[in-house]
Amino acid sequence: MEEVQVPLGLVAKFVRQLSHDERNNLGSIDLQAAYLAEIVEDPEIASELKKLRGMVASAAKMLQGVSANFWLPRLNLVPLDAAIFLEDFRDRLRKLFPEAAAEIQWTVELEGEEIAVDLELIFIALSEICRNAFHFQDTTEPVAIRVAIESGRWIFEVKEKRAAVETPPETWGLTPLVSTRRGGYGLGLFHCRQIIAQHGGELEFRHDSAAAELTARVALPLASDDGR
Repeated sequence: MEEVQVPLGLVAKFVRQLSHDERNNLGSIDLQAAYLAEIVEDPEIASELKKLRGMVASAAKMLQGVSANFWLPRLNLVPLDAAIFLEDFRDRLRKLFPEAAAEIQWTVELEGEEIAVDLELIFIALSEICRNAFHFQDTTEPVAIRVAIESGRWIFEVKEKRAAVETPPETWGLTPLVSTRRGGYGLGLFHCRQIIAQHGGELEFRHDSAAAELTARVALPLASDDGR
C-alpha cells in the first residue's frame, strides 16, 4: 500500500471530531441506562446497569483524553512563586499517584524565584513525566526528583532506575503515535513536549547505562527572564 503523508493538523481535526461524535453516542447510552435503572425493580439488574454506566463513563473519559493530547489551547501564563507552585504540584501528584508519590525522594533548591506557567497545562506535562517514571522503572527503588534553579532556569529532574531503553531517549515524544508501551497511543510525551515548548522551555532525556539510570530534565524560564 502506498504511503500517504497526512498533515498532523488534519489528523488532529479528525480525532477531535471522532471523539466528539463517539462521546455523544456514549452519552446517549448512559442516559438510556440511567432511565432503565429508574424503572427496573430487580436490584441485581440495577447493580449491573450501574456497572454499565461506569464503563461508559470510563470510555468517554479515555476518548476525551486522546482528543486533548492533539490540542493545545492558548496558554494563560500566571507568575507564581516557584516554591508555592511546587507545593501545589506535589499535592496534585499525591492525589493522582498516592502510593508512588509517597515514596518520591525529593531534593528542592529554591530561594523565592518566580516562574510564569499555565498551571493546569504544566501539571499535565510534569505529571506525564512522573507517570512514565513510575510505570517503567526497573526496581521498586523510589523515583528521585530534583527541583532547582540553574543558569536562570527552573529545573525539574526525574531520575528512575532503568538498565536499558529500547529506543534512543532523545527521540521520545518528537513524533506522535509512536509508542513502545503495549496499548499505548504515543501521545503522552508528544503533548508533554508541546506544552513545555509553548512555555519557552525544553525537555530532554538522558540514559546512563553504567548507572542504570534514566533522567528526564525539564527547564523552564523564570518569570523575570521570559519576557512575558
